[in-house]
Amino acid sequence: MPSNTAPNPRPVPTSKMNPYVAQSDDDVECLALLKKVLSGYASEREAGPLLLDWLALTKIKPFTMLPLCLKPDIDAKPYPPLFMYGWHANDDKLLDYAVQNELVERWWVPPKSDQEYGRDGDNGDGEDEGDEGDEDEEDEDEEDEEDEEDEEDEEDEEDGGSTRTLSKWDDRKADRAASMLKAIAHILQQNQLEKYASNVKLYTTVYKALDPGSKVIITLFTNYSLDKVLPLETVKDIQRALGTSEVSCWYMSSRDCKWDEDSHKGN
Repeated sequence: MPSNTAPNPRPVPTSKMNPYVAQSDDDVECLALLKKVLSGYASEREAGPLLLDWLALTKIKPFTMLPLCLKPDIDAKPYPPLFMYGWHANDDKLLDYAVQNELVERWWVPPKSDQEYGRDGDNGDGEDEGDEGDEDEEDEDEEDEEDEEDEEDEEDEEDGGSTRTLSKWDDRKADRAASMLKAIAHILQQNQLEKYASNVKLYTTVYKALDPGSKVIITLFTNYSLDKVLPLETVKDIQRALGTSEVSCWYMSSRDCKWDEDSHKGN
């Protein structure tokens, strides 16, 4: 006897509900190179094709919509390269902002008292010093390094900075990526968009890797975090706050640019 109950509707594929992903293979062409497995070159003779493939990857333009073939499928291996949705960072602008607003993330340096060695014959790891002949030379080298650090700290203080601030950016003293993220979070907070700060990540892209200019992509989500996409209007709000008019696109990662067994790229 036929049932009057309507059958359960079939679940709609994520790609059809996602404005950032193509609905079919016909919507956006997935280049043949992107379908290749760029790993497994077992001999030096095959290293040549691998290099040519990598150089070709650097010339693939970012996608405005993610090809369906690059959407990870939990039941299909290998898994595609990591693609990030976002735009190029203005490194200098963000680092200057971090300096001006005392948001610089300094490299951690242990206190000098923690760097001292040689107390009661102990070398810092519980073992006795067997050879004291080179200790004087090592001590002199350490003293020279400490003097240089003291001079640099004094310069910062003369410029009005503290031990955690800089008067100008210096890669030797501070963490570039962490400082840029703190600057972005502060800007979003100033524009009442602070709840989206945790969505922002920084990745580098293989696109135009050999050309000058920033390779850092301000990323809001990836093809491995499609459950965390933001509304298009929110993306535009974040871009306006950060002062960019660049069109958001899908960029291939410079690190995870291979098809392989890793199903957690970008995490």
